[in-house]
Amino acid sequence: MSQGNQRTTYGLHDSQSTSGRKGYGRRALELLIEHVKTRPGAKELLASYVPIEGGPENLYRKLGFEPTGEDHGGEVVITLLL
Repeated sequence: MSQGNQRTTYGLHDSQSTSGRKGYGRRALELLIEHVKTRPGAKELLASYVPIEGGPENLYRKLGFEPTGEDHGGEVVITLLL
């Protein structure tokens, strides 16, 4: 890590087959956002998702994420400014 450009990676995996849209993913993201905001120097949170029907795009948008225009291996890259 270089000073001034530190990056920490977190992984979330949503399995709708087991969680069944019960709000677990939303709550996990809310907690992650709260945590990242406490990190010194944190200015943005990057994430990505596979663009499929019924996927997490609407959830991310409701939480304030916006597309960056980047593609990472077929996944849409999104950002949340903190």
